Amino acid sequence: MTAINELKEQLGYIEIGLNDTFTFHCTQCGKCCIHREDILLSPKDLFNIAKKFQITPKDAFEQYCETYIGSNSRFPIVRLKPRGSVQRCPLLKDRKCLVHDVKPAVCAMFPIGRYLALPDDGDFPKNVEEMSVGYVFTDPDCGDAPFKNGSVILTFR
Repeated sequence: MTAINELKEQLGYIEIGLNDTFTFHCTQCGKCCIHREDILLSPKDLFNIAKKFQITPKDAFEQYCETYIGSNSRFPIVRLKPRGSVQRCPLLKDRKCLVHDVKPAVCAMFPIGRYLALPDDGDFPKNVEEMSVGYVFTDPDCGDAPFKNGSVILTFR
């Protein structure tokens, strides 16, 4: 079993495809912003956060982020540095997102997660084209429309 399959099984993630269905409507309750160590940022996400706070990307990085090397991908990863015992997103205040209008892509996709799938042999390919993107869903236990089969995956409200 590959590492990603083991992780999906341990966390109760359901593999989904672009044509699979679910329903979810965010009520901005903030539950998706706690117990999180996986809010990863792209350069665009970091730039948008900095712009929102009228600071430099470097300052935004130093205030809210940390880096590590991905255990499978070996890519440098930038993530929002969780705070406190509940591992709260540093951009959450009074259960509301301070950057909701420019939220990171990983937050905009919630409760869908995506990953870059390595070949079954686990070797990192020479060309990125040899990798594929996979999607997972987990019932978030929040929002006002629980997981149901029959709704369009690309419909986010």
